[in-house]
Amino acid sequence: MKKYTLLIIVFSAVMLSSCNRQNKINIQGDWELLSRPYSHVNYRWSFEEDEVHVMATDAKENQGMTGEIDTCASGSYTIKNGILTLALPGVPCRGSSYTGDWEINTLNETGMTLKRETDSGTQWYEFQKGFIQLD
Repeated sequence: MKKYTLLIIVFSAVMLSSCNRQNKINIQGDWELLSRPYSHVNYRWSFEEDEVHVMATDAKENQGMTGEIDTCASGSYTIKNGILTLALPGVPCRGSSYTGDWEINTLNETGMTLKRETDSGTQWYEFQKGFIQLD
């Protein structure tokens, strides 16, 4: 019985490690946020190796409106057991803060859905891989 328990533990560890590795591969690249907090602002998240960049239309609020995408936060991220953890500065990006843990509901080559609980309720974000034109 002990060897079956050990076998189950080893198998579970290998499977979790494999899922984490596949999620890390799938998340690499640029993502367009479809469920935007503000309809007049375009949002993009870009994942590279262990770094994430959050961008938004005219994120540099001290400059005039140009309609260009600017980086408003950069930091590290990790994926473990279906949780995406973003370590970003606490400064909001166009009115929203993304620091913390996000439950990965879906993640594949073309789409991603994230969820997290906050003091003001549940946040659901849906992304499409690559850059698309949003108005």
